[in-house]
Amino acid sequence: MSLNSLSAETLGAASDADIVDAFVRVAEDTECVFVLDNVDSYVDLVNEVFIGILDKLVREFSRSATKSRIIITCRPRAAYDIVTVITIPLSGLTLLETIELFDERTGVGRTDPSQIATAHAMTEGHAFWLDMMAVQVGRAPGVTLNLILEDIRRGREGPTSLLTSIWKTLPEREKVVLRAMAETMRPENEELIADVVSAKLNFKNFKKALKSLVNLNLVLVKPERNSPDLFDLHPLVRQFVRRTFGRQERVGFIKIVLLQYSNIIKGIGDAFGVHLPFSLLERWSQKAELEIEAGMLSEALKTLDIADNALIGAGHTEEFVRVARKLFQANDWQVLCDLPHFDEVCTAMISGLSDLEEFADVEDMLDKYEQTISVTTARYIKFCDVKAHNFWKNKKFEEAVEWAIKGDELKKSTHVDTAYDCAHTLALARRDGGDPEGAIEYFSGNEPMERILDPLDETIASAPLLGNVGRCLQLMGRVDEALICFRKSAIILETDATSDRLGNQAFARQWIGEAFETKGERETAFLFFLDAEQLVVKAFPGRARALRAAMDQMYGVTPLPQIRASEARRRVSRWIHDRS
Repeated sequence: MSLNSLSAETLGAASDADIVDAFVRVAEDTECVFVLDNVDSYVDLVNEVFIGILDKLVREFSRSATKSRIIITCRPRAAYDIVTVITIPLSGLTLLETIELFDERTGVGRTDPSQIATAHAMTEGHAFWLDMMAVQVGRAPGVTLNLILEDIRRGREGPTSLLTSIWKTLPEREKVVLRAMAETMRPENEELIADVVSAKLNFKNFKKALKSLVNLNLVLVKPERNSPDLFDLHPLVRQFVRRTFGRQERVGFIKIVLLQYSNIIKGIGDAFGVHLPFSLLERWSQKAELEIEAGMLSEALKTLDIADNALIGAGHTEEFVRVARKLFQANDWQVLCDLPHFDEVCTAMISGLSDLEEFADVEDMLDKYEQTISVTTARYIKFCDVKAHNFWKNKKFEEAVEWAIKGDELKKSTHVDTAYDCAHTLALARRDGGDPEGAIEYFSGNEPMERILDPLDETIASAPLLGNVGRCLQLMGRVDEALICFRKSAIILETDATSDRLGNQAFARQWIGEAFETKGERETAFLFFLDAEQLVVKAFPGRARALRAAMDQMYGVTPLPQIRASEARRRVSRWIHDRS
């Protein structure tokens, strides 16, 4: 991707690596400050670093020669062992700053300093609560700081009692807008919010209510360039409104928001797939999250099943896992397992957790999944395959073979009519466990090897068949024949739209890199390793580390030229599509 080709459309379809590379190159030619505000959802709470594209941006930006700076704000701690990255923890407002805040909101000297000091002590200097108090005193008729403090003293939730007090003073129309906005899963424009409340408020009253809520700082305005402003609730306000009403009281608003999201999804139609930007893909996860909130479990499972190919295939495994985790943690598995799409979503969740290296959760999910299979039915064959596949992904090939054989023999001995099958996972485990000769017959199926190995033959449309046969040949020492298979497989994978897309593209590049390393073409091998790493760095951290270790080892032997990720991507793409 060249800088001259940058546009909203190209960036929307670009990979994280390309986006970061373009951003860094733009920043190198300018001097400015970039602010990324409130990135809490991108923080790894255990390792105290950012995740996904933000982690990549921090690391790449810190290595660049730019004079620009990035300021990133979040509530959880995030720290890097990089000299150019500085972590500055912020405490609450000081008493002096609090007095200045009240002077700004209510007028200089109009609020009793002793009451401000009491408010400061009660909130421990929390900027949100203090600003909320100051706005109420300055803008709400008849409200004084002393009245607010008395309400807080009577409440059981400390400063959060302030919202209870404010709620009581709001007109019904403002409450309707807040309740509707509390159920949206992201900042939304005025038109969508108006549609959600249209059955309860006409547009004129909606506009008045929204303006009033903005003035009271209960609704935040997020200006957008070249598009309508977005409106959002502070997380504490959203949390308060949701907790004020039980599920049954919330369902009506949730269903109206769901209707709006469903209309958006219908508008996307046939364009739905891995190449959509995340802002559109996440509409499916938002829909599923709302369905979970409303107790619409069948609908949530169906939505997640529809969305998993696009979300996981586009590298947004974390988003899929985040929403699916809510479903499985909040509901009885014995109820869920009787619903359509349970097996598909559960196994996708287990696979995603394994890819993200959340191994304790994988074991917990597998145990709970097994408990839903009370008798040895066809579902047990599915469980055997999931268990075997998890062992294979973690390179425990003997255990993978054992579980795959268990499921395979059960299917063969009972002649059960089911699509569940362990044969593919069994072949994977045998191949990577040291028996590629025994696995190649399964992977090739009914296709003759002369067609598979013909570089000009395009009649075989299965990327997994070509890739897995190529891997067998590679492990058997037939490297040049393997490269023919890998190239043909990689071409097909360029347009793949399944949840395995990124993982298989990365396997193809890794195996091609290993083949070129075997042939002594180390720079070419490095290109493929680097491109493979960029594909998996967000969704498959373990594989990304292994690829980085391989590249570091290559550098340790003989230094290689510095190559940008975007340049590696271009050269890899040229090799894949070059049939000469």
